[in-house]
Amino acid sequence: MSTAVELMMARRARVARAGLEAQRQAQAAIREAVVVPIAEKGLKGEKGDKGDKPAHQWIGTGLRFENPNGEWGDLVDLKGAKGARGDRGQGGGGASAGSATPPMSPTFTYVDGMLTGVLYADGSTKALTWASGRLSRLDFARPSARTVRKEFSYNGDGTLAAVAQTTL
Repeated sequence: MSTAVELMMARRARVARAGLEAQRQAQAAIREAVVVPIAEKGLKGEKGDKGDKPAHQWIGTGLRFENPNGEWGDLVDLKGAKGARGDRGQGGGGASAGSATPPMSPTFTYVDGMLTGVLYADGSTKALTWASGRLSRLDFARPSARTVRKEFSYNGDGTLAAVAQTTL
């Protein structure tokens, strides 16, 4: 990832501390692909002011968020699974004939400082939907495969309550 992109990400990296833990948990749930049981709900609290964007760091295809105590959370690799091997080419006879195509980094799309999409070299995509500053849905689409959707729900205090996975 280029230095200019890293600098841009650093400028957008201020966060409301209350939402930070929920975002870290959502990223961990994406990585683990597990369903978390829904916790017992308490009374709904008052709606707070919208906070800053979360402080975060990109390391290659990994992303991590700063915790309220100032320490960095776990690094979550957002790179998708390796796809099926493609058809063998006819060979062009050039200098690179017979060599593998070098891997390409994914392309990230942001709207208002929020990650909304990831496009991988194999054509796979991840579409992220946010509601009130929290990840609410993630769709992972791969060529020649059904889309996997994960829906995230949260407790009144902003912590992750459950992740439900469906295949579309």
